[in-house]
Amino acid sequence: MESDFDRPMRAHKPAESAACRPEMLLDDQLDLAREAFRQFLDRAAAALLRYLSCPIEVAYAGADQLPLSEALGKLESGACVASMDLSPIPGVAYLTLERQLVGTALEILMGAPADAPEIPRASLTAVDLHILQDLVALLADEVRGTWKPLCGCSFLAPSARAAGTGAGAAADDCSALVLTAEVVLNGATGALQFIVPSVLIRAAFAQPSRADTVPPAPRDALFDAVCSASFGLEAVLRGSGIRIRDLLDLKAGDTLALPYKTDAPVECQVNGVVKYRGALVGSGESVGFQIGSEA
Repeated sequence: MESDFDRPMRAHKPAESAACRPEMLLDDQLDLAREAFRQFLDRAAAALLRYLSCPIEVAYAGADQLPLSEALGKLESGACVASMDLSPIPGVAYLTLERQLVGTALEILMGAPADAPEIPRASLTAVDLHILQDLVALLADEVRGTWKPLCGCSFLAPSARAAGTGAGAAADDCSALVLTAEVVLNGATGALQFIVPSVLIRAAFAQPSRADTVPPAPRDALFDAVCSASFGLEAVLRGSGIRIRDLLDLKAGDTLALPYKTDAPVECQVNGVVKYRGALVGSGESVGFQIGSEA
């Protein structure tokens, strides 16, 4: 369901304007945060698929602005909360996984049979948190990979705990943005949330040349650069051997006999390496190469 903060502010409601509520993020700032979060979700889904080797679906679910204490107070009992201190911006970012997702991840990591009934967890033990630490670190790495280039801020090593335990919000209870995604992990559905101080979004929006777009992931940028490179292509019909004296005697109008029929397949070479096999075909006023198979 779309929250009030996902809908654009209307000009005929001045009481809801940024001037009247200075702690609220502007529409452009919210758009930047949503786009960065979606990019994080793409990276996280790929990383979790490699790490857990099980079906996973991730979809953006919404954004909301709340006081930090209220956002943390709404977390489900038994959820996993990973806190990351920010630097040099003061504050803490939180990455949370609902209890259902945590339970499923623990069963996978502990090697439970696929058909074994899942035992609901009312809370997380110290052993559970220890087993989850690599998964939490993996997600934290994807947070850094998405957000650090955007805002220039470091996310320090995550500290995982169960919701309702440990340190809560800071005394000044700053405004926070709660970005939520729905995750389906091996058939179990739950929410993943990224709770970040609003000041971090403002810092990212203020960065030169970063206000309108989120930079592509390094892997995507490298892929784009490689895809723009040029290579030499050759269509080659393999020939036979010839003696040097016969080669020297060749003149215009002579025919070289090749050990192939007229419809013999032709090889397409990329920088001298055979990549495809196919046939020469007419293409308007020129000759084309029709791919039949990969080498």
